[in-house]
Amino acid sequence: MASRTACKAAAPDVTESIQISSEEREALGVPPANVIRIRAPNPVFPPPSRGEKRPASSPPSSPSRRSDKENLEMFTPKYRAPLVPRGRPCRLFASNSHVANRHHGPPFVGFLITAAQDGRYIFLLAIMAGETKYFTADSANLDALEPSQNSSLTLAYRTFGERNKPAVLISSCFSGKLDTTLTFLYIASGDGNPPVLQGYFVVVCGLLGGSESSSPSNAPAALHGPAFPKTSYEDNIRLQYALCSALGITELAAYIGFSMGGQQAYHMATIYPDFAARIVVIASSARTSWHNWSFLEGPKAALVNSVDFHDGHYQVPATRGTRAFSRVYSTWALSQAWFRHRCWETLGFSSLEEYLRVVWDERRGAWDAHDLLCQLQTWQRGDITLFGAEEDKGNLPKALGRIKAKVLLMPSRTDMYFPPEDSEEEVKHLKRGDLKVIQSIWGHIAGGGSGTKEDNEFIKLQVKRFLAD
Repeated sequence: MASRTACKAAAPDVTESIQISSEEREALGVPPANVIRIRAPNPVFPPPSRGEKRPASSPPSSPSRRSDKENLEMFTPKYRAPLVPRGRPCRLFASNSHVANRHHGPPFVGFLITAAQDGRYIFLLAIMAGETKYFTADSANLDALEPSQNSSLTLAYRTFGERNKPAVLISSCFSGKLDTTLTFLYIASGDGNPPVLQGYFVVVCGLLGGSESSSPSNAPAALHGPAFPKTSYEDNIRLQYALCSALGITELAAYIGFSMGGQQAYHMATIYPDFAARIVVIASSARTSWHNWSFLEGPKAALVNSVDFHDGHYQVPATRGTRAFSRVYSTWALSQAWFRHRCWETLGFSSLEEYLRVVWDERRGAWDAHDLLCQLQTWQRGDITLFGAEEDKGNLPKALGRIKAKVLLMPSRTDMYFPPEDSEEEVKHLKRGDLKVIQSIWGHIAGGGSGTKEDNEFIKLQVKRFLAD
């Protein structure tokens, strides 16, 4: 039986720490960061307009008596900051008066600390080093306009490190963002150890349909919403390859991906067999299994049959549908043991219902419906056997056997849609494959940095060894 310590979630790593002691950070349970620290007057949200009542979820007046739940609920979209559990990434905007006094640039990533001291809330604001840029392949433009201004598919990307270093490509996963894509591999944690990918030129790309690269929600009017094309892994990989070429990258030292990012890694090794020397496939597979495909049909059905979806022609966000999607999806992302050990409590939630409402209904449920469906159909059609000889299509052992890159497979022991058994079968057919299983009760999300600190450390160690081999 897994111990309760197996439930303890790891906060995402960000950049090097300043202005906060290790003791204070440990006491608050937050990651080190390259920060500006703001003590905002209590309450930090704007006072209500005349005649306006506070939301029912507003915290009581005394900060010392506020629970994590109440502190979190204060930060609703109405007050310009998303609702997030402690230590998780959130996006804070310069329009927030307390932030604007210290930062006048575009939106940036922050880490919300829900502790209160001396009647004041504390924010730990982490400004990520990477600037989001856009790329279009038709003109090999590394500084393209954002997707809403382009009729061709546009890739959102960030780079870290120096271009003359060996290159590593990382792509986001389903509902992943550039801000949170495997950052613990390339941004220092502040523990005195350099990040695993220090000394590499890291390129992080957003998945088509993922709301940062071209997606139904950000496409020009002619391609908006239901008019957006059904993009594939091949579309992503060919665009990423063109981006690398424009950046002067002739070979990848590694392609690293979690979940749908891992499937992209497999597709890169298949479509461009000589381009990536290594691929790291975390909680993923070379072909979406029938079981995995069927699981995705559940949240899809909940969304497309919702009363506000209107056959895809909704004029206001299909919130009932996206929240239903998220509820159906939520259980599959974790494991039976995660629920048995009440791991939502390690995230600061007093009940499972509260966890589902905050993390799934209000966060995943805030996504655009067509963006979710665009990513989902890409996932369902994932299959590297489509790129071989006609007579070999559908033959997974042959497709795996043709891969030239060295391959590290890291499934999570309790993943319910990319189970380790699938990876065990795949590694049999790889010429140069290695299998390392993440022993975690955090299910699928253990592979993406949302599990325990031990999960993340295991992943970092295996990637480090793999790159050095």
